[in-house]
Amino acid sequence: MARPFSDPTIFDLFSDSDGQDSRADDDLWPPPPADILSHVPAGDVRTLNDGVDALNASMEEGAPCPCCGQGVRLYRRKLNANMVRFLISLVYKSTASEPWVHHSDLTYTGRDYNYIKDWGLAETRRSEDPDKKDTGFWKPTDTGLAFVQGRLRVPSHIYAYNGTCYGFTSRMVTISEALGQPFRFDELLAGI
Repeated sequence: MARPFSDPTIFDLFSDSDGQDSRADDDLWPPPPADILSHVPAGDVRTLNDGVDALNASMEEGAPCPCCGQGVRLYRRKLNANMVRFLISLVYKSTASEPWVHHSDLTYTGRDYNYIKDWGLAETRRSEDPDKKDTGFWKPTDTGLAFVQGRLRVPSHIYAYNGTCYGFTSRMVTISEALGQPFRFDELLAGI
């Protein structure tokens, strides 16, 4: 069975002189590390469904995956002042003729601003390059605009795991509450 490799030296390790893969079809590729199951106690036999059930029961506190040992935890992430400042500067700098703004032209102090897309407040422009996830350009959504204008409340927190949003808290906040008190919108815009 031929396997696609971009590096011919790796391909040559397992190929015959005709360039075909010399391993049996049932060989694992890449081969698993020798200690792949070292975290599983001897005699511990459970189904994959048992593992999923165990993780679902302990996601909020965190637990190791019974299959691979990776730490698993559902994080509660707050819509914080840095995210909201990023969104405000995005709304301020985005125009009808040029809605996309590069993140380097926006106001933020930490790298957690990318979570605003989980609230549906902004979106990123996807890259056409398959090796890149996005282009660094952002645009506010109608929801983001309404939130910045004070016409909409949004959930105060999301629940996230492994880069994916799995839900929201029921507590809703205004833009002022998310920024913290005291807050003056005009002073914030003056600094952009």
